[in-house]
Amino acid sequence: MGQFPETGYEGPQFSPDGRYLAAYSDDEHNGKHFIRVYDLQRGISTRITEGGNESTPVWSRDGKSIAYRDASQNIEEVPVDASGPSRPVVNGTDVIPCDWSPDGTLIYMSVGEGGPFPSLDAYSPVEQRSKPFARYGAEPQFSPDGKWVAYIEMPKREIVVQPFAGSGAHIQIASVGSEPRWSHDGRKIFFFQPDRKVMVVAFDPIKKSASAPRVFAQTRIVTTSFGWFQYAVNPDGRLLVNSLPTNNSSPLTLVAGWNTLLSHRQ
Repeated sequence: MGQFPETGYEGPQFSPDGRYLAAYSDDEHNGKHFIRVYDLQRGISTRITEGGNESTPVWSRDGKSIAYRDASQNIEEVPVDASGPSRPVVNGTDVIPCDWSPDGTLIYMSVGEGGPFPSLDAYSPVEQRSKPFARYGAEPQFSPDGKWVAYIEMPKREIVVQPFAGSGAHIQIASVGSEPRWSHDGRKIFFFQPDRKVMVVAFDPIKKSASAPRVFAQTRIVTTSFGWFQYAVNPDGRLLVNSLPTNNSSPLTLVAGWNTLLSHRQ
């Protein structure tokens, strides 16, 4: 494990090529949050929003734009290179972007629709409208090829995988957990269990099956339920975990070499 040099960042999200990190940060420690993009090669960061209450950044698959929740709890999209202003994508009653598929479909949580749990919907930029995906669910994530979605099925808080399009049975990943994340080859799924351990399962899209969960690492994440994504998986196999700091340590902890660690556990 290693420490990341920046402090004050939450909701880390690697760009598709792994060169950049998007996060929302309280720049001046005054309660105002902006979306920032950190260049990992050059060691500099750029603020790309100005409202002061933006959160939950999500990269498009081409790495050119980021969706986020704005101050009105709607979803907007902004070009990463500042070539244009932000534009509205989804207006609703407290909607939270979660992931983009390769074809540009945005899957998101609808929190304020009056039900006991969030619902999941998918916005199609081609049709320019949203369709329901799951009546009750949270923290959805597309597989790298866009064919599967891992999410928390409510109210039991099971982590399941199901096909994004067409019919298909739910594949249970864990009986309870949060924050499912895919590896970049689509063959592993990470998640947190209630004791703050990162777990990992092997996923077989051909057999439509998953292995038993294995312990990957102990963490110091803030919460284990509905804390947004507190870690990110880099294309090179490293995990960046948003942790509670101890002493003078950074709140972002880099976990490297998980492929080797996992092979020793199999």
